[in-house]
Amino acid sequence: MAATTTATKRITHLTINALADGRELVIEADRRGAGALVVRVRGQSRAYLLRYYHNGTRRLESLGVHDDDGAAHWRDANGWHKGGRLTLRAAREGYREMSDLQRRVGDLKAHFAREAAEAAAAAAAAKQQRDDAERIGSLAHLLDAYADSLAAENKASAREVRRLFARHVVEAFPTLAAKPARDVTPDDVLHVLKRLVAAGCTRQVNVLRSYLRAAFRHGGRGHDYDPVRAAKEDVVFRLAGNPVDMVRRVEAFDRIGTRVLTAGEVRLYARLLAHVPAAGDAESPDPIARAAAALNLAPLTRLALRVHLLTGAQRPKQLFAAEHGAYNIGDDTTATVTLIDAKGRGSARTHLVPLLPEAVALVKSATVDAENIAWPFACLAKSPIRIETLSKAVKSIACAQVDGKPLFASRFTLRDVRRTVETQLAALGVSRETRAQLLSHGRGDKIARVYDHHHYLTEKRGALEVWRAFLAGDTAAGATVIALHTTTAQGAR
Repeated sequence: MAATTTATKRITHLTINALADGRELVIEADRRGAGALVVRVRGQSRAYLLRYYHNGTRRLESLGVHDDDGAAHWRDANGWHKGGRLTLRAAREGYREMSDLQRRVGDLKAHFAREAAEAAAAAAAAKQQRDDAERIGSLAHLLDAYADSLAAENKASAREVRRLFARHVVEAFPTLAAKPARDVTPDDVLHVLKRLVAAGCTRQVNVLRSYLRAAFRHGGRGHDYDPVRAAKEDVVFRLAGNPVDMVRRVEAFDRIGTRVLTAGEVRLYARLLAHVPAAGDAESPDPIARAAAALNLAPLTRLALRVHLLTGAQRPKQLFAAEHGAYNIGDDTTATVTLIDAKGRGSARTHLVPLLPEAVALVKSATVDAENIAWPFACLAKSPIRIETLSKAVKSIACAQVDGKPLFASRFTLRDVRRTVETQLAALGVSRETRAQLLSHGRGDKIARVYDHHHYLTEKRGALEVWRAFLAGDTAAGATVIALHTTTAQGAR
């Protein structure tokens, strides 16, 4: 143990420099007994220490080392010099400051450890903030991330969403697109949407608003805190809210379709599609032949619309996206096509649709080069038939005239055809559950979605057979399906 001496006369640099190795000298002591300034000699080093007591235990806190040419003061413009080279004057100043601090905080080592931890945490947070600033995604990044998430889930809307964002946001407002997504305001969103209103758009205003709102919701919930994405060190958004929530949806622009074709109209629609064009149709006494000649539908378009009708008006994007491998047409009585239904929330699911013999024949007729073209209904090798092509054809059929008189009471669309199938099947006695399964309207409650994986093929095929009979004009078409459901229910018991 070092021999400790308490100074009894004035201490100078010369006094400290003259101390022998292993000696300690108490330079100054608190009269209240709270601590003392000590210099300890170890070899050539003379260390200044604060000696104090905490909870009955003696503690030592290093202030620095003695140097005649060291810091003249404990604190200066560069901060304090704790742990550095100190003159005696600086050591005295440091002792008084540290002694006061010790009386306030108690254990100095614990106090400085806490300060160091807090400083390290603050530094880490600052670094994270700087890193985030470098990785903060723009609005364009956010829109891409949302479209990518839809594509990853095989959502049918992914392509449309990407197109709308590109056309009406990124290309129309490049400065806004480059803006950090977290800085986008409701006024920015309003500016985007009012441009569409000024251009005369209606429904598309609400569609774009919905997609923008979903994109910000994805950025706030599904992006930044996704562990898989975080592992890729992708951009982050750090959104504080959803600016689209403040922008009103224009209810007047929502079009809720109500058009349902009558029995006569839907049968007429089916006959127009079934008519095979022939020379002389334009002068034929048959009005259907004359109307078909005037329409002049492309053969593939006509086949596709017939299959669409005979399958119960499945969603066209899903139906015509089905590749050859999705069709099981070895046996006309058990033929099916497996569709991928990515509509709605959650992951995509398979939707098995029975094919009537007539539909099987049409699929085979449409197939031209199965080895090089992936889809039965394809105009080009790179993609299936365009839904816009089919929509345009249906609109032209809805406007068809014979001898200057319209064939249909009013215009209709592909969506109206689907609504018609649902309505007519209900009138024919097909149960709501079977209609929902046939048209893939959802799985009902959560338990059904998780546990009910029955394909309902028998029920769906029965409904399509009733539908075929109805199109042919059989007024008693509903009897078969009603009997089918009665038998099925009894068998279940």
